[in-house]
Amino acid sequence: MKYMYIPHKLIDAKEDIIYSLEKKKNSGLKTPGESLINLISGLVALDKEVLKMHAITLSSYDVERIAAYIPFNYYKVKMDNLFEIFKIRKNWKLCETLYYTWQDSYDNSECNDFILRELMTDKDFTTVLLDCNYTEDVFYRILKSGDVVDYFGSVIGTSKHLENMTLEEKLYYWRIRKDSKLYRGINSIFYTFCNRQDLLSESEKTLLKAAKRFVLLDDGLIKRFIVNLLTRLTLEDLQQFNELAEYLVKQTGDVRENRFKVFFEGVDSKLVKKYKKWLKTLEINGILSIV
Repeated sequence: MKYMYIPHKLIDAKEDIIYSLEKKKNSGLKTPGESLINLISGLVALDKEVLKMHAITLSSYDVERIAAYIPFNYYKVKMDNLFEIFKIRKNWKLCETLYYTWQDSYDNSECNDFILRELMTDKDFTTVLLDCNYTEDVFYRILKSGDVVDYFGSVIGTSKHLENMTLEEKLYYWRIRKDSKLYRGINSIFYTFCNRQDLLSESEKTLLKAAKRFVLLDDGLIKRFIVNLLTRLTLEDLQQFNELAEYLVKQTGDVRENRFKVFFEGVDSKLVKKYKKWLKTLEINGILSIV
């Protein structure tokens, strides 16, 4: 798929708006005319009786600015008029602009609700989704999940056709921009859902660094990381990660401690048994002495 527009930045700084669009080959960059805050403020103040007329007379560029604004709502305005303008002027290009800018504000529930309510059955928007290799059902479930990053992780982790791809390739499959907030969010929890090949392609130092970061971030990430290790890797695979095991035991407690039971509450007993075997093997080899 070739992109008509890929919005890259939309920043408000003292009402001077820097708005850059990566254009198709041989296209130039547009520069903003009326300041964004003036445009938005004027539109949200319109009465419903005149809104449609104003929507029709807006320039294509200003409508695109509105599409790129919708996921963010920088100025915390009432969005009803802007949603209505988008619906009136909606086309494939505007839906694509919305999708690419949404990637930098995927946790905006108001925007997500608008997409779910108004666009999931819309021909232009579903065409964009299909161009980005979504089924409508998958994108619907991603938005409904309440945690877009986590749900993307679970989708990636269970997508067999993506197994031999790097994370960048996996996310490009859905046309997720590498410079987007969404990409960074998914990348930050990659080791909690990645596959065996992904884990074994990394050094122990990298996995240990990730484990330490998950502990700092809390939010149950270290438990999810350990569960993913135990799910994806064989016992033989695990035995090459001695330093990582020493660090993980400090988080889980050894098998005799009550906090070990608390940590693994709700985890499949087969995985807990594998973890115990891993630690026991390290103890026999003189690497651990606390099990």
